[in-house]
Amino acid sequence: MYVVSGIIIAFIVINYFLGYKLYSVPKNEKYFNNVTALDFSKGKYICPEPRYVILISIFTGVMIGIYVALASILDFNKWIALIVVLLICVCYLIEITRAIIIRDDKLILSKIFSKKVELYGNDIKGMYIYSYNKKFLKSHALTTKLVIITKTEKTYKFVLSSLNNKSVLNMMKENFGVTEYKMFISKKSEDKIKENV
Repeated sequence: MYVVSGIIIAFIVINYFLGYKLYSVPKNEKYFNNVTALDFSKGKYICPEPRYVILISIFTGVMIGIYVALASILDFNKWIALIVVLLICVCYLIEITRAIIIRDDKLILSKIFSKKVELYGNDIKGMYIYSYNKKFLKSHALTTKLVIITKTEKTYKFVLSSLNNKSVLNMMKENFGVTEYKMFISKKSEDKIKENV
């Protein structure tokens, strides 16, 4: 059980690294100045896809059930088991509560256990989706994130994972006029990736 617990904790740490630390900055500065037109007349609320929430809920429930059952059968340390279960629950809650909201002329980035980021639309000068490789764009990968650059040169990175990348691209186009330099794939040599939305 110590090995199993170690593997679970290592998996969580690795995912944290992929989600929050793995990132490379584009050399082309057009990625940082691609907002061309603001239109906040239409609000937006992008939340996790229902199908993904159902799948991750089933997976999390099964994983916790098996882990607790094994811990009980093998008379494993209850405190370590509790810590592992809590870590799994925290990761699960973060995944299902991610949201990108456009309301009251603001872009809001939200998830549980984190401070809500609220940015006025006219303070944003650039935004793009970052991914380690193109394959991850088609899945709910923690290496895929929305990168936002403000006029004060401050950068915000919001992990998308449970959100639909196409919905985010639509939001970028409809509300911020981002039609070029909207995606950066760090593993590819090409500096510009075109995507039909």
